[in-house]
Parts: sequence; C-alpha cells; structure tokens
Amino acid sequence: MGELIHQLNTTTIPANYLYIPEMVTSDKVTPDELRDFNAIALVQRNDPFVKNFTSSLPVQFTRDFQLYKDVSGQTAYSINDFASSGIAQIFKQGPTTYLLVTALGDTAVGDAFESVISSFGSQYSAIESNVCIANNRGKSNFFFKLPDNAGVVTYRGDKNNLLLFWNNYKLFIMIGAVLLLVALFFFVRRRVKRSQEIV
Repeated sequence: MGELIHQLNTTTIPANYLYIPEMVTSDKVTPDELRDFNAIALVQRNDPFVKNFTSSLPVQFTRDFQLYKDVSGQTAYSINDFASSGIAQIFKQGPTTYLLVTALGDTAVGDAFESVISSFGSQYSAIESNVCIANNRGKSNFFFKLPDNAGVVTYRGDKNNLLLFWNNYKLFIMIGAVLLLVALFFFVRRRVKRSQEIV
C-alpha cells in the first residue's frame, strides 16, 4: 500500500497535498457502491470480487494465456508460471473505471503486488497501455494496449485440434492446394489436346 500511495503522489509538479485513497476490504464492497468512482483493487486471482468483472477484463487471468503483438499470430508474451508475477489491468465497467492489480500466483503475493505497482513509475508506463505484467520486483515488466475483441489474447484449451493443426500447417496446405490445382490444370489441358488430335 505504501508503494501504491507513493506512485499516486509522484508528480512532476510539486503539490502541497497527499492523495490517500479510502480503503475497504473486497468482501465489504460491491461494484454498485463504487459507481462513479475511480477504483483501485488489489486482490488475488481467486478472490470472489474478481468475478464481478469477467466480461470487462482485457485478460482473463484465471487460466494460462498468451498475448500477441498482432492478429498475425506472433507471440509477444505467454504465461503459464504465475509464481511471483502480477498483472494490472485498467478497464471500464459501467460508469466506473477500475485499476485491478492481481497476484497471479498463490505464493510470493507481496512480491507480485510490489512488482506491478513499482512498474507504474517506469518510463514505459507513460506509453498508453491498459495491461501491465511484471515480476522480479518490477525489473521485468511488459505493457500492452489490448483493444476490445481484437483476438490478441488466447487461452489454453480454447482452440480445438483442427484449428491448431490449421494454424501450424496452413502455409504447407495452401502450397499443396496450389500445386494440386496447377497439376489438375495441365492434366485437363493434355486430355483436351489429345481428344482434339483424335478428332
């Protein structure tokens, strides 16, 4: 909490006041009570409070996930080891804007929170982004701007085997189809030529 308050009050213009947010535990508040506020939530990923945001979160972090640079399929970041890693996501649900900071693993929760929150003060956080993943006390951090419904996040178990096969071998399948069409064209051409010679 101290690091978070420090980040909230770090400005380039000196001020004679200090931002100290009102703090409540996640089991004592509902999203309806947070309407029209900017809310910051620090919770573990299995906290029941997180279930209020399943449709609004840019990344559903309850399962292993991959983030992509673009829809062409180049993996930018893949996570399946949640130890001491944290994720921060900014999103809007109704009239409320949330900053949800979550420890992804079940151990080293304090380190995970500190990793993400200390990343807010880095130069990269000035870049427009809505997702930050950090570990190693903030020394390794990744910022992403994830637009809604862009297909840049995939989750383990979402794709069927046929789709995985297509994604892995589509280039070879397309080349094979083109070669088959060319061979079919020459075969038909030769048959037509031969039938003309007979006549």
